[in-house]
Amino acid sequence: YNDLKPPGKMEQDKKEYHKEVNPEISKATRITYGKYKKKDTDSFFLLVEDKKMSIRSAAAEIKIPKSTAYNWYKKGRESLDNDEDIVMDAAKCGAKMGSPVILNDTRKEYILSLIDEQPSLVLEGMMGGLISQFAGLKNSKLLFMS
Repeated sequence: YNDLKPPGKMEQDKKEYHKEVNPEISKATRITYGKYKKKDTDSFFLLVEDKKMSIRSAAAEIKIPKSTAYNWYKKGRESLDNDEDIVMDAAKCGAKMGSPVILNDTRKEYILSLIDEQPSLVLEGMMGGLISQFAGLKNSKLLFMS
């Protein structure tokens, strides 16, 4: 067979392709997840429970993946069995998010009392009083931005 081939084709370089994959990044971290609103879950449960649609057809109706629909249905059943409200995601249901408040009510009251006592008091004077009054308080500009 090699005798019949032209000489250039026998010694053709084969190109090798190496796909560089970062082992630190797993496949799960590269997946993007869809964000759904409460109205999506409400309409899903309306279709499944009230209109007696199958989970798969309800998922197709509101254009969500069937795996998401099955997960919603499973979580909904578990919460109904435990006599709880159906809560899909705490972040989307009004749970508090973000960093905790640095300047709490007692500190605000202390600052207001300082200002009432000395209306011409400057910020540096307030910070000195706050740091001496409350242990563990850092001298930061972020304290007065919240």
